[in-house]
Amino acid sequence: MTSRRQADPGDWIRIYPGERLVYWDGGAVGVGQRVYKSCRRAEGGAEGERDRMLAQATRYSGLKIDRRATWRDLCQAWVQAHDGVIGEALLRKRLSAINRWIEPLIGSEKLADTRLSTMLIPLDAVVLAKRQASTFDAVKDTVSVVAAWGRSRDLLPSDAIGSDSDRRPAIAALRRKLPGRPKKMTIDMSYTINEVPKWADVCDFADAVEACVSQQTGDTSLGYLHGCAVRLAAGSGVRMCELLALTIDDVDIAAGMAHIDKQLDRYEAWPLGSDMPTRLPKGDIIRTTAIWARVRSDVESLIADAKRRGEQVLVPRMPEMTWWADGWGRILGEARNDIGWEWQPHYLRHHYGSYCHATKEAGGLGIDGAQLQHRLGHAKLSTTLDTYVHATDAGDGWLG
Repeated sequence: MTSRRQADPGDWIRIYPGERLVYWDGGAVGVGQRVYKSCRRAEGGAEGERDRMLAQATRYSGLKIDRRATWRDLCQAWVQAHDGVIGEALLRKRLSAINRWIEPLIGSEKLADTRLSTMLIPLDAVVLAKRQASTFDAVKDTVSVVAAWGRSRDLLPSDAIGSDSDRRPAIAALRRKLPGRPKKMTIDMSYTINEVPKWADVCDFADAVEACVSQQTGDTSLGYLHGCAVRLAAGSGVRMCELLALTIDDVDIAAGMAHIDKQLDRYEAWPLGSDMPTRLPKGDIIRTTAIWARVRSDVESLIADAKRRGEQVLVPRMPEMTWWADGWGRILGEARNDIGWEWQPHYLRHHYGSYCHATKEAGGLGIDGAQLQHRLGHAKLSTTLDTYVHATDAGDGWLG
């Protein structure tokens, strides 16, 4: 008869002689299958391995998962939740990454065992296969999106794929190994008022968005408000998810200022009747930005409509649209295609930055770099100065 070196009644992990563990893989006595594991080669032997497994069980104790659930299960759940919800092109891109790189390489990895190394396995395979940066980024983004979705539903802990400070340098180190990447690359990412859309171009784009929404919904009022939102984006320099998260309380209509302390969380569904899911702005930088006087009437229209709806959010959603960031992106893309608008929607932000920073002699507002840095929410002044050229005096609310 086998004697036990240590046995805790009711415990799901037990140590036996010979540095062996016997445990239930479901994380509780009688749940799942009994597993026999030799720990002779494990650091600390059977006791060390038991302590690690108990710590891991504590880490996952509040999660809504079967301990045997795998990344394949998580990916399949993500696809089912997003099929028909996000754009078809984006879904195909995610499916390609899942089917080609993620499921074959980490599909059998248990969610309970997820670490930073889990994310790096498919990325390392992309590098070894000598694929291009676009493939690398698609796989990286897909793992990140699926993990973020899993964390938001208590399927993974918040630190499942490591902290940002650990993850970013590890990913950057792999990315540097991609083929065809020069050791040093200098890209001119600066913008002047000659390279961004002029105000007439912004208004053309806003009109196209208005027409697109009006046609899709049969609601010309909704179309008009979405056109106002486009002009507000160009007249405030906010990022798109910051725009969608703006509320009545964020705007000081008398001073012409907008407080940016959140953005719409694009990886979280927003069911009708529920509170808007938000996260901190990019870089966790909370700021106040000045709004151009030429969009004051647009701001007033958005505020008046929000009050009429009895809501705080300025930009009204399309009917029945729970993934609003993706839906807004599709609207902008369709409007852009309708009129052949040559710029990406992000150039609305570049329009604001370029005209704010350009000298008054050149047709701009002559705002100095440090103030513009704060308005745009850049972490470094060098980012602002390298992106937008020209400077003189500063200005306050209701610019222009």
